Amino acid sequence: MTQNKLKKYSEIISIISQVLWIIITIFTIFIAIFGTITSFIFSRIELDNNGDITIYNITINPNEIINYIPEESKSSVDDIINYFKTFINENTKSQKFLMLETFVILATAELILFIMILYNIHHLFKNISIKDTPFIKENPHKLRYICLLLLIIIIIDYLGNKFIYSLYNINFSNGFNLFIVYIIFIIYTLSYLFEYGHHLELKYNKLKEGDKNEK
Repeated sequence: MTQNKLKKYSEIISIISQVLWIIITIFTIFIAIFGTITSFIFSRIELDNNGDITIYNITINPNEIINYIPEESKSSVDDIINYFKTFINENTKSQKFLMLETFVILATAELILFIMILYNIHHLFKNISIKDTPFIKENPHKLRYICLLLLIIIIIDYLGNKFIYSLYNINFSNGFNLFIVYIIFIIYTLSYLFEYGHHLELKYNKLKEGDKNEK
């Protein structure tokens, strides 16, 4: 009964992981294409002589935008617009493109790694649902590979944020996510539980074969 439940729930997790993996793959392609187009359009933004923002003959007056903002938020929105104007003025088209494209590249890289994690989770639980035992040689390796991918995501996120904020000259404090590292360590430890179970099954099968030979 317990094994049937394990197989049933593992099959559900496998199917959900496969669906998510397909959806996020499509979303990643969209982000990569749309983000690059947005970066290209953003690089064409300029300031005219009146301090208005222009792009492809379209003029946006920031003061008109501020008028529609609630009074308590006007000063902070004004600071953001001034920062945005300075950023547009001080950077060339290629610099603006590369700066925004950095976001796109990092986001795409993290999403690709997340797809790889879901792909491995799908196969891990598929193995558990179709095999006679969850303690097969492949499963602990898949768990460790998932841990490695999660660790890479954390490192990319941490270093990527540092790089982006230094690129935009913004002061920020970005701490390493120790809780996620702790979760990764737990998953990594569980991989040895699967490996131990695999070795026990091998010993049991050898003993079983020995008993059969004696008979």
